[in-house]
Amino acid sequence: LGSIPSSPTKMRFFKYLIVFIAVIGFFAFLSRKDEPIFQKIQISDAIINAEVAETPSKRTKGLSGRDWLEKNSGILFVYDKPGFYSIWMKDMKFPIDIVWIDEKQKIIEISKNIEPNSFPKSFQPKKPAFYIVEINAGFSDKNGIKIGDVVDFLNSNR
Repeated sequence: LGSIPSSPTKMRFFKYLIVFIAVIGFFAFLSRKDEPIFQKIQISDAIINAEVAETPSKRTKGLSGRDWLEKNSGILFVYDKPGFYSIWMKDMKFPIDIVWIDEKQKIIEISKNIEPNSFPKSFQPKKPAFYIVEINAGFSDKNGIKIGDVVDFLNSNR
């Protein structure tokens, strides 16, 4: 027969268990901050599920290095103030349409079917933009998206 652990041994075990659980929980919490945030966008009759790039590092990376973009998906670049923000195709593997949007949520420029081999050329709007949406090439034509259309951020306080 084994002996029953003494009370101090049980207490030490539970202290270590609590510390272990707290450490695991802390690292689980930290890892969640890298999970992407998504925003549904409506332009004309099209709904786009866009990953939000709200930090400088996420905006710099954009869609670079990805193999593809799901249907009706995109990436939304959000800036602190309007500006002449440019986009290039560094490390891109598929063509895209680029949609520039002003602070009133109106489309001010669209660059269509931008190919990866256009790098190092950069693309920028003629007027200051507050948002940029990158979508699959041809999506804007297929869905009748045009300059002057108003963008609606669904379920958002933007």
